[in-house]
Amino acid sequence: MTQEQELIFGLTRWSQKAHDYLGSETINEMLEDEKTFDAICYCIEIVSEISKKILEYPSLIEEYKAINFLNLSLLKDKCFVGDNININLIFNLAKSDLVNLVLVLKSKEIK
Repeated sequence: MTQEQELIFGLTRWSQKAHDYLGSETINEMLEDEKTFDAICYCIEIVSEISKKILEYPSLIEEYKAINFLNLSLLKDKCFVGDNININLIFNLAKSDLVNLVLVLKSKEIK
């Protein structure tokens, strides 16, 4: 597997995991379930870090034009600001945004 393929695989995997961990939980249920919340936060951090690495590959940025990797690379900073946590953003990422990302990623293959 090439480095590019590994990055896309990892981005897909960790995005899907965040959604899978949330399942059908509501935002309040997510907050009450500390392990689930921590797991989702970890997935978002990993997605952000992988996206930073993808920015070093112009071929991936070209291949996946529909994805704003710069915006994804900033997720960690948007979700976790000092001692503040953006709960709504974290929930929305796990509930729908990262799933939509997975759909885009899976619809394309690196040639």
